[in-house]
Amino acid sequence: MNERTPEPPARQIARSSRQVLERVMLNLSQLPARVPRGPVLASIGQALSAIIALEKSDLDHQDHLELLRAAAAAAEKAHGQVERAEPVGHPTGLQKSVLEVATALKATIEPTIDILVKTQDLAFRKRVDIQAPVRSSIIPFKTSVGVPHLFAWERPPLSTEVRLPLPPSPAREEAEKADDEPLPEGDPTAAPSLESFNSDADNDNAGDAADKEDAEDESSLERELNSFDAFSFSAEKAEQHTLAEITRDLGEEVGALGLLRSPVGPNVPWAIGPAAFEARLLHSLDAFMSLAEPVYRVSTPVSAHPTAITPPTQIRFDLLRTFLEWAGDAMVPDPTRAFARAFLLGSIDGEDTARAAVLALRQSHPLTYEAQRDALTLVPHPSITHLVERLLVDETGPLLEVGLNILERRREGSFEAVAPLLSHPSRAVRRAAAKTLAVTSPPRASLDVLQAHAKTEEDDAVLAAAAEALLTLGSRVGLTLVRERLTEELTFPGALTKPVRAEFLLLLGIAGGPSDSDLLISLLRRDPAAANALGFFGDALLVPPMITTLAEVADLPAHWELAKNLASALHRITGKGRTAFTPPETPDPLVEPSQHPSHWVKVWEEHKNTFQHRKKYRYGASFTPLSSTREAALADLPIVPRKDILLELTLASQGKSRVHEDDWVSRQQLALGEMKDFFRPGLLQSYPEGQWLSAALT
Repeated sequence: MNERTPEPPARQIARSSRQVLERVMLNLSQLPARVPRGPVLASIGQALSAIIALEKSDLDHQDHLELLRAAAAAAEKAHGQVERAEPVGHPTGLQKSVLEVATALKATIEPTIDILVKTQDLAFRKRVDIQAPVRSSIIPFKTSVGVPHLFAWERPPLSTEVRLPLPPSPAREEAEKADDEPLPEGDPTAAPSLESFNSDADNDNAGDAADKEDAEDESSLERELNSFDAFSFSAEKAEQHTLAEITRDLGEEVGALGLLRSPVGPNVPWAIGPAAFEARLLHSLDAFMSLAEPVYRVSTPVSAHPTAITPPTQIRFDLLRTFLEWAGDAMVPDPTRAFARAFLLGSIDGEDTARAAVLALRQSHPLTYEAQRDALTLVPHPSITHLVERLLVDETGPLLEVGLNILERRREGSFEAVAPLLSHPSRAVRRAAAKTLAVTSPPRASLDVLQAHAKTEEDDAVLAAAAEALLTLGSRVGLTLVRERLTEELTFPGALTKPVRAEFLLLLGIAGGPSDSDLLISLLRRDPAAANALGFFGDALLVPPMITTLAEVADLPAHWELAKNLASALHRITGKGRTAFTPPETPDPLVEPSQHPSHWVKVWEEHKNTFQHRKKYRYGASFTPLSSTREAALADLPIVPRKDILLELTLASQGKSRVHEDDWVSRQQLALGEMKDFFRPGLLQSYPEGQWLSAALT
């Protein structure tokens, strides 16, 4: 818009109206089953289409006022349909919401006319200028390299679609009742009575009616396949059918590869296993998007004129409609299709595609939440963040946790959207909110609310997440919270569950200071996770008692996990876990250390004088966060131990690190390069060699 052209009053009203109507569509499922939803859904869909067109128009568009009037009329029509469908006094209050939309749009007509009258000279000149806009219809096709590209092409906007459950079928209910009725008692050899014949006939009629309804409910895809006749297809129809098959194949490939690249799985090297699937996933994405390019068919010359040149004709093919029909045609909850739908929609430019992706999440089965969470974390669409924030306001239950996880993984989100959920009744939601607050803006507000919440929170799992968030923000309150909970566990064994205790131990091992040595060593025999924490703690003073404990448990099968963790921790501190079978070129983090106590007794006697007490060590050298950055960048480092390294980077950088284990491998490598510069010696963020992270907390 020109800077002299005022903002249309209807734009903000249209934006708010669209959000209200989308919420109404989602709530139609709460109406009684007897209410026919089809006409209501159609009228609201028409109103949404009119409002979306209005939202995109400006005052200098010739049809802006007509679009406003059309939107108001469509909203009023939708209100009439909802009012007739919704029972009086129904708690959903849908007709009231639609009425408010219609009233707001009608109230905007007069102010819009006043502005147009005042600026009619400007509007007239602008109308002449923009009647024939110069706009290139050719958008260059770019491929995805490392991360998905945000694709765009000339296309009509997506319509808002809501799937509603089918109303109950009387015929099917009668058939089910007949099937459930017990067999009549008596002599099974006796001749059936006339009443039984009549009853069987009634049941058969009910069953036939139900079968007829089932046949009518056959999916569009099955009807297409059953009625397909290659000889009756025109050349263009055959091309369209081929393109539709390619679309479905690519959708399945995108969904399968998306699930395969998920870090939940085998403990494979982080930059080798998932990276191969990511490369194939991006190739499939580019191939899918290439189907949006115009496709032309060259006609065969007639035999009478074999050299005649016939112009090519463009094949009409709606890529998104074909794909969304396939994605919504699953008979059971399908995470593969759910991932493909969220990922591909989130890789197409336009507010409508982002809305469709988030709306599909809100309507989907809980079994597909995890797949869609992963997809929406990876997509490049910039509108996903604010749409997910709106989801946090509108939704309840498990979807809140999914939305918070998306914001936390994308390292985006506002304090205003996340903070209220810290008091949600669900433990999972409060825990996710605490983790997300560590990466929201502004950090000072998050720090204050987390410190206040930690004083009243009673659930240990939420307290562990809050402590991690506080430590990420550089607050010593988080370390105090960890010490208190582990001290209580030492006093009252079993006060913490095993997973929560492991979280607290790792936080203390990474962020603790010299005064925490006794607490960690006291918990060593109680939980194998304490051995892992001691490795990150890095205090050489604790090596002798760790070797003593290893000698006590090395030959006990019941303590194999403790022995394994102790050997890894001793190697992480001293770097002396190599054996005669270890290749010399193997980096220290990839060494499989010896678990024999005699090995550690020998190497400690030889090298103990090279270690100073009250100093943090990592693989035999003084610890610096830069060493953790280099370790996290090793392509062969397995996924599971790398998560602890990334947590250490997050706490050492006090939230500045943008490396997340679920992100694209190429983006992780780029973020690790930034962390190497961040911790480079001589800069303000550099740590003195051998310093515990607790010294930097405030």
